[in-house]
Amino acid sequence: MSGTDAIGAGVTQRPAPASLPATGAKPPHSGAPNQLSRPVRVFLVDDQAIVLKGLHLFLSRQADLEVCGEAADAVEAWQGIAAERPQVAVVDLRLGPEDCIDLLDRLHRELPEVRVLVFSMHGGAFHVRRALQAGASGYVTKQEGTKKVVEAIHRLMQGRPYLSDAALSSLGALGGA
Repeated sequence: MSGTDAIGAGVTQRPAPASLPATGAKPPHSGAPNQLSRPVRVFLVDDQAIVLKGLHLFLSRQADLEVCGEAADAVEAWQGIAAERPQVAVVDLRLGPEDCIDLLDRLHRELPEVRVLVFSMHGGAFHVRRALQAGASGYVTKQEGTKKVVEAIHRLMQGRPYLSDAALSSLGALGGA
């Protein structure tokens, strides 16, 4: 079995505007997606257009997933995620010169109901740990591909964290998380 359940962190909640669900509200469904439930709403963040479009196309072909937005930088990502309130945000760790750790931290603090999956070419322990410490719920390297992203989204929707084999191996190489 891929991944691990060894991630946990406390969350601070804030009141939501009246037009938006409270941050502690349950998502439309909290178990594994199935044919009877609404699709999982996913927001994509990557600065490489070909990666963004390819991931969008692949995820859109999954019956239980719906891509509700895209962004190519951290500011656009924050605005889009705050407006769309997806269940999962798939975020590249680096957007051009930008390090997205601040974005991950802000999402964790201000929108804790959004599960964040990092999808990055950086698979070393340093990057994986930083992302998890900033509030990411999961981590998949781009070398592992889109099928792992779908597997990770399903795991996150079960309320369980996800580390791909490569991310987990990088942490294990340094003696664990």
